[in-house]
Amino acid sequence: VTDQVNALTNVLVRLVRRMDERLGAVEAAVGTGSLDSLIDPVAEAGPTVADAVAEAVPAAGTVFVGAARSGVLVAPIHARGQAVHGVDRDPVSILPGVRNGLDLRSGDPAEQLASSEPGSLIGVVLAGFVEDLGPTAVSSLLGDVRRALADGGVAVVVTGDPADRNAVERDLRAGRGLAPATWAHLLERAGFDVEITPVDNDPRIGSIVVGRLG
Repeated sequence: VTDQVNALTNVLVRLVRRMDERLGAVEAAVGTGSLDSLIDPVAEAGPTVADAVAEAVPAAGTVFVGAARSGVLVAPIHARGQAVHGVDRDPVSILPGVRNGLDLRSGDPAEQLASSEPGSLIGVVLAGFVEDLGPTAVSSLLGDVRRALADGGVAVVVTGDPADRNAVERDLRAGRGLAPATWAHLLERAGFDVEITPVDNDPRIGSIVVGRLG
């Protein structure tokens, strides 16, 4: 009996390993696998971008920001007394914002957004982590954004242009991250009224993409 149990265990271990390998291949193909061990997260946007985002988001209702990092994109919305929370996979990165009184939470931004109640948000801000997503993952994410937003809600995408990446980013993020114009295209196809708003004085972000429902 012991030999049979050991044999079965060995078979199950091999099956689990194969499943893990295949899952990794699928994640790489659709652009959802983690790059954390290979490259640093994209740099957090600066205050001029944060002000532009806050101006684009309606001033009443709850706003979701992911990835939040230290809370630069959250702070101007919080400062006007609006309900806003940010989510980031890195629990260390959110600590400065938490110490400053911001509602920042550790977790996967895409998963947190997917678990939001339908129509519960007036604004969704997507930044940072979206530059590690491929087109298939982005399409799924936009479905969650649309479902979570209330009528009149706004989605804001904060992303650098892949055309401006350095050699390391081009290699390691190949097939991941979309240009602002491509985000605008996909938001329009998802039913949003879209505009691309220029932003000054930021080393990575030259514009934000704003999509409005209704």
